[in-house]
Amino acid sequence: MWTVPVESSDAMSAAAGDVLAQHPRDVVHVHHTMGFSFAILTIAKQSGARVLYSVHDYYALSSEPTLTDRNGSYHGVASWWKRCPGMRCRHGQWRNAAKKALASVDVIIAPSESALSLFDSVFSSVGGMRRIIPNGVMHMSGTCIDGRKDGPVVCFLGCTHAVHKGRFLVEQVLQELMQRGIRCVVLGADANAFAKFHSPLVSCMGRYRRSDLPNIFKSMNPHLVAILSTYPETFCFALSESWKAGIPAYVTPMGALKERMESTGAGRIASSWNPVAIAEEIAAYIGSEEYRQAIFNARNVLHKSVSDVAQEFARLYDVLREERFPSTHRLCNVSGHPSSSPFAEKHMCKVS
Repeated sequence: MWTVPVESSDAMSAAAGDVLAQHPRDVVHVHHTMGFSFAILTIAKQSGARVLYSVHDYYALSSEPTLTDRNGSYHGVASWWKRCPGMRCRHGQWRNAAKKALASVDVIIAPSESALSLFDSVFSSVGGMRRIIPNGVMHMSGTCIDGRKDGPVVCFLGCTHAVHKGRFLVEQVLQELMQRGIRCVVLGADANAFAKFHSPLVSCMGRYRRSDLPNIFKSMNPHLVAILSTYPETFCFALSESWKAGIPAYVTPMGALKERMESTGAGRIASSWNPVAIAEEIAAYIGSEEYRQAIFNARNVLHKSVSDVAQEFARLYDVLREERFPSTHRLCNVSGHPSSSPFAEKHMCKVS
């Protein structure tokens, strides 16, 4: 029988326990357990603190927190008996260890309903109350792109274009768009990352500072931002940045990208993962009536600022610290008011 090995990061968890013993805290918020171990959740609870856990990734579900394979293909929640990548244990054993530690958590925080839904497909019975708190957006001047006179320009935006974030799909779609005479600009990758595309139709502008993005958008004047992630919970900042500039987006049909697009109508969701079909959809979409409506929708998306989200967390910490838990068991949304959505009703949970 395979057993879950003692992680070298257990020493980090033990060290954190020593710190908490010397400097007690009312609330401990664990944003992820990578670099520690799941034991940090139990140690924090044993210190007498209220414990929060953020679902920033899916490390509790697998040692591969993006749930993708080496080719960047998403495989979802692995079967119980499948071995964890790089580990001597099975996924079922890994998740059992996580579940035991999550029993010490008072509140689970997720950035989107899709993230929480996937997490709760395995851990719905543990972890206390659930809260949806989307990521905040840093201040960015609302630069609406106007006066598009040249042919279509598609911007592939992201802080990185790693394999698990759709690198191979981006390359295939770039090739297809080139064949259709559509100019493409890649932002977020090193200047030589897409050097194999020797064409005046493809420009790779390298990495960028978020504060410079409005001016970069002005210079390239893109018609559409394409975010082709194969990982269900990523590039949410990039999507917000495109919308704050008034640019519609084209996204893959999964995770928070799909969820946010469905709620705003500020762009298009790919109908498949086929690169030829994606390129054809992009070409037909730009200039359509649906696209013109998406420009209007993008300019009117409401964004939570980093300050807004920080205040939401502060209010939650106060509630936990003072043990003033709401009498209702209903999930609260980011404004602090009970949510009446079907998803919220599904995830009603009492904090004890």
